[in-house]
Amino acid sequence: NNHGITIQNSPTNGNNDILYVANSSANALSAATRVQLSRSQSVVLHVDNLSDIWLNSNNNNVKALLVVEV
Repeated sequence: NNHGITIQNSPTNGNNDILYVANSSANALSAATRVQLSRSQSVVLHVDNLSDIWLNSNNNNVKALLVVEV
């Protein structure tokens, strides 16, 4: 319960590849309700379930790295 999840926009992505992180599909699509990560940036979220995290991006094939702290 309430594990820390680190989400990183992969350093192997392009300079213009943006990863969007939110708590719902709708929020991942809205600039007002999402976290925007540039290449190599990361954020830590504390959630009970990975299904509480939604990812989107501005391009195809943008990679996200996830690390779960247990």
